Amino acid sequence: MPKLELGNAINSCADSVDLNADIGVTQATYDWYFNNTLILANGGSTFSATQTGNYKVKVTIPLNQTECTHEDSVSVTLSSVQTINPVPDYALCDPNGDGVEMFN
Repeated sequence: MPKLELGNAINSCADSVDLNADIGVTQATYDWYFNNTLILANGGSTFSATQTGNYKVKVTIPLNQTECTHEDSVSVTLSSVQTINPVPDYALCDPNGDGVEMFN
């Protein structure tokens, strides 16, 4: 079976993020879950996550009178507030002593 990988946990300040579960098999069907509740049955290979929580996709491929299924999940955190690390201290040199420095 082709590899199914939604990726590592996602932290974003966006209103939504796109999840891609495409495995390149045209016969595949995709069921999307949010916090273990089915939210889209027989959907497409991509899904737009609009809430913070855990998303799971169940991919089903018909194979010789049976079905082969595979699942993957990812934690999504959407927030309008993102934390940043403080800028470390830096030393400023004024080689000609005029009190003016240029930064590129």
